[in-house]
Amino acid sequence: MNILIPNATSPRNNGDQAILHGLLSLLQREYSDASITIHSSDPELYVGALVGQVKPHIYFWSVFEKTTTIVRIFRVAQVVLNYILVYIRSSSYLGAQRVIQLITDYKNADLIVFTGGGYLRTDKGITQSLNLLMLLFHFALAKRFSARKIVAPMSFGPFAHKWQERLSAKILQGFDIVAAREDVSHVLLQEYGVSNLILSSDHALLLKPSSVTSLENKNSRTIGFTIRSCSTDTSKKEEFEQAVYGALRQFAQLENVVIQPIIQVDGINDHAFDVVMTESIATKLKVNSVNVLPVKKISGVQDALSTYDALELLVGMRMHSNILAAIVGVPFVAISYEHKTDGIAKTLGMSQYVIPCKEVEKETLFNLILVAFRRRQELRKKLISKTKTIQELELNRWHHIFQNHA
Repeated sequence: MNILIPNATSPRNNGDQAILHGLLSLLQREYSDASITIHSSDPELYVGALVGQVKPHIYFWSVFEKTTTIVRIFRVAQVVLNYILVYIRSSSYLGAQRVIQLITDYKNADLIVFTGGGYLRTDKGITQSLNLLMLLFHFALAKRFSARKIVAPMSFGPFAHKWQERLSAKILQGFDIVAAREDVSHVLLQEYGVSNLILSSDHALLLKPSSVTSLENKNSRTIGFTIRSCSTDTSKKEEFEQAVYGALRQFAQLENVVIQPIIQVDGINDHAFDVVMTESIATKLKVNSVNVLPVKKISGVQDALSTYDALELLVGMRMHSNILAAIVGVPFVAISYEHKTDGIAKTLGMSQYVIPCKEVEKETLFNLILVAFRRRQELRKKLISKTKTIQELELNRWHHIFQNHA
């Protein structure tokens, strides 16, 4: 059996890698003898035998592998030409050997599974629109072939323009299964009449750590944080950063805890979101006599689980930092910048510990952190129980899905 995952993202994004690892564990559980091929951005960054083959996905090959304008135009033209050939059911393709190989992977697949995540969304700007169109191309191409087609749990939106939302919903029509990972996306896709729609959970929640450290065995009262920008407006960005810094400083001084700054994502486009702001907050805390550990840059899924396992509480803005913390029983206070964060927190029974980034003020965030920290034993037991229940439910759900649709 040939399985294709056509839309994996770069290993630079540890949250997306956690989703991919969760999906692979499901597929390998169901189809131990299957040949699995991954199409991804930055395929050269994959280390070790993740699966049989990792190749560039069509978007990455056409736009990012070579960034000169003339090469991009030529490659996109080849992609469009070959889509036309696929559409008219031609038995042969034209252009570079690589693009022919990638399209042939779609043709030869018995099962195409789109990995989950929050990629069907946009901000304002022409670049965002083009990005969405290229992402949707993978879905449109897959629909031209006979393989069973499944969209693993994802978020839908938010979109900067209504036409983007409508087009994305239209492209999702006709798949054997489309899975939403939280209520907001599920309801919105229902409104568009997307067929074969189910509500599931983020596949990163299926990960199982090799071990989990009990609170009694942790060496220090360590509180971690992950952060990214809440706004492109400079003044609002600075105001937000100051509020987070102020809340962490006040809490650390009150409870005599150690602060662990964590960089969850370090992709090129996310550098300013994570690295710059994380280092800025860490520096301010040190200057004001807070005990701050060196900034920890996550280097992979297992490293992430180990890093969060060492904490007693996480203040998490990167959604998957909260998920990975929950898997090892570490409570979190989530700062949400999109509905996906609220939805995942609801799934984990942690809705009361979420604060929208636009509502973050020093005292409000400080009080929420304080409550969660003082209830950490209770919350820890709740999260361990909740993640176990989710895993049992989702393993059973996806077993039946693969049995009936693959």
